[in-house]
Amino acid sequence: MERVFYGLVFRKINKEKNQNRVYVLLWQENLFGEWELVRIWGRAGTDARRMKATPYPSLEAAWPEIRRIVRKRIRHGYRAFALRHTLSLDRETWPLNGAGAFRRIGRI
Repeated sequence: MERVFYGLVFRKINKEKNQNRVYVLLWQENLFGEWELVRIWGRAGTDARRMKATPYPSLEAAWPEIRRIVRKRIRHGYRAFALRHTLSLDRETWPLNGAGAFRRIGRI
């Protein structure tokens, strides 16, 4: 069975600890035609965010890392949301709470 994965958005909001974190996990093709697992994280609503792209020969090769990241984010108190369409990560949409940007998913 072929795996299909486009990306996930994780949110962690804890007002008592002043936490408003976002972690985005994407599977995308780069400009050279190679596939990468892209991770973007930081505080929602700011320009302070980091990114890491790791190339993989296939989604099957990246799948163990995707599963590890998802488990870790959930274990650390993040809530997972499925992407419905392409996200723009400019300053206006970085909080990722615009209408239709993502939807809550129950189980991973």
